[in-house]
Amino acid sequence: MNHEGRTDISEHDGAMKLQAFRAEHKLYKGNSFAAISSIGANAAIVHYKPDEKTASIINNKEIYLLDSGGQYL
Repeated sequence: MNHEGRTDISEHDGAMKLQAFRAEHKLYKGNSFAAISSIGANAAIVHYKPDEKTASIINNKEIYLLDSGGQYL
């Protein structure tokens, strides 16, 4: 799928999409911790967790950080 030009994917959406990809694996048991999905200045906030209502939109002009962990059998 080509997402070029999209302007509506938020930090929260990024974290949820990663979790959805992981959930497709039959041995996936859940997240190890809440994903740190952040862009720009938010990436400097220790243990930042995006809120669905206030999350920033991901863009190609700032650094995007995604730190996450998954548990598998």
